[in-house]
Amino acid sequence: MKKTICCLLAAILLVSPFSVGVAAAPASSSSRLEQTILNAWERMATTVDIEDFNISVYDIDSIYNAIVGRHPEYFYVSPIVRYSYYEFNSRVIELEFRYCFKKGELSARQAELDTAVNAAAAYAGQAPTQIGKILLLHEYITNLCGYDKKLYTEGYSDELSSTAYGCLVDGMAICQGYALAFQLVAQQLGIQAEFVFSLDMQHAWNIVLVNGTYYHVDCTSDDLLLYSGFEGENKFDLTNIFGSAHDYFLKTDAEMYALGFYGWESPYAANGRSISGFWEDAVNMIYYYDGSYYYLREGDNSSGELMQMDAGQISGAQSIYQFETVPWSFGKDANPNDLYLYDGYWQGADTNITFFENELYFNTANQIYRLNLDALEAVPVYNLPDETAAFAAIGVKDGYLCFNKVFLNQNGFTVFYTYERTYVQPGKSNFPNLMGDANGDGKVTVSDVMAVRQYVAAFNVTIFKDLADVSKDGKFTAADVMLLRLYNADLISSF
Repeated sequence: MKKTICCLLAAILLVSPFSVGVAAAPASSSSRLEQTILNAWERMATTVDIEDFNISVYDIDSIYNAIVGRHPEYFYVSPIVRYSYYEFNSRVIELEFRYCFKKGELSARQAELDTAVNAAAAYAGQAPTQIGKILLLHEYITNLCGYDKKLYTEGYSDELSSTAYGCLVDGMAICQGYALAFQLVAQQLGIQAEFVFSLDMQHAWNIVLVNGTYYHVDCTSDDLLLYSGFEGENKFDLTNIFGSAHDYFLKTDAEMYALGFYGWESPYAANGRSISGFWEDAVNMIYYYDGSYYYLREGDNSSGELMQMDAGQISGAQSIYQFETVPWSFGKDANPNDLYLYDGYWQGADTNITFFENELYFNTANQIYRLNLDALEAVPVYNLPDETAAFAAIGVKDGYLCFNKVFLNQNGFTVFYTYERTYVQPGKSNFPNLMGDANGDGKVTVSDVMAVRQYVAAFNVTIFKDLADVSKDGKFTAADVMLLRLYNADLISSF
């Protein structure tokens, strides 16, 4: 009887950035095999004998992945699993486990995960409806977590990237980590969410129960990814840019098939009626604040709209602010032959809103604005003078307001996107490059009026010219001084 040893990469499921995949039918949670494996994980045993269960090597992948998917709480189990089997009958003899942490540190890591789960549940739990809670959890995870790009650039990912810990604590995951994190938090919210995976497509996501009907939710595929540095068809870099699409949110089986998904097996049929909601219009993140959802919707070729939606409803959003945006500089004009370039105007992935210190911010290609929700007036707080760069969304990370800038570097027919993130200390007075902040002290006061007045009068003073030109005419005149005076007197609210 010859015995062979193989390696089962149980949790390392690839996701294509263009199409995604499928799931296996979960076995009964009371099965002896499942309980045997769970007992081994509890003891952090390195091996477990499963010969008596008569499991074929052709079935072990689906069976093991289903067990992993039903138990996101075992975050410390490595996705790398070895197994031995008899060649003459293909029966699996033994599983060999690895663990991401040592026993002595498991308690501290569990506490970190519990804290992260509670934070996610608290955010999503603000919504008054079940759909709203699922939506906010979707937004929370896609904003918090970035895709582990090493899976593409180096051919492998960190072991923790396949776990709920990787997604919620480290903020880095692949599809399985996203799905297990969503499932773990949903359970705390009292929402039935199941793990779905496809061996055919090497992808994982979730099915959720909404008012008695199942729907698919795929946070990984909805996490907007920045492609920076195309070199050939299969070489690129992925970076999280504070973004969320909603193409894979609350979808039926038929809609998932239409989106290119196939091959999943699940006892949970998502064959109910399609759900249409306001999220289908959102070009990026949806935020909850004080009983309403806020998001951006695409207007015409060069405009956008800020929308407000009653959190108790899923349709009937109101437009509360419209704005024009200059074209993003990376358009087809830069390279008409590059299919990946933007069309020159609106790019939803690069425009975003966020709430910071109870105030709403949004960005266009070259400006960041703060919006007063009572007066519905937008004040520009940051101007991007660099014409070789553009904003690539804003967001909040680790308690800081931050914004991304992306630069286009063209070399023949090869286009490279380089990326830079700036973190802003809490407090508006620390916002960099505040429009009108001529002396660069982070505030717009009478000192800035005096500085520009002296500069116009040819005094030997230094000013930040891109911030002092509040009239935006490319010159420094009495018009700039007057506008600064009016702003400081609260007679105007923006430049």
